[in-house]
Amino acid sequence: MIVRIWPALCATIVALGCKKPPSAASSGIADAASSVDRFPADAPDDGCTATCMLRAKELRCQHPEGCPDACSKLHASTFCVRQVRAFLACFLKEPVNHWECNESGLPVIGHACEGEQGDVSDCLIQSQGKL
Repeated sequence: MIVRIWPALCATIVALGCKKPPSAASSGIADAASSVDRFPADAPDDGCTATCMLRAKELRCQHPEGCPDACSKLHASTFCVRQVRAFLACFLKEPVNHWECNESGLPVIGHACEGEQGDVSDCLIQSQGKL
């Protein structure tokens, strides 16, 4: 089962058991944790919030106000930085027809970016849920 995630739902991947396709390359937590690659605390939004808000408006999702917090949580990543950046890069370029509203009223990416979602999931599992 592929879990459809939006930033606020990354932590739920662990509980739901999302797995990347077997052919996808693994990116270990040791690599991510030892990396000095971090999101700068004062960096401008990379488009995450704007994309989330736009998709919420286009799809008429019920809780677009959750977008800034969801993106902030992704940007606060310290363990899975590379995986999160790859996921962000993927979903930011996806057209509206690849999105839907989830049960929480936030826009989520559908079946696009599955490899990137799996990499984030694997990192969360290896880091015991620390993003």
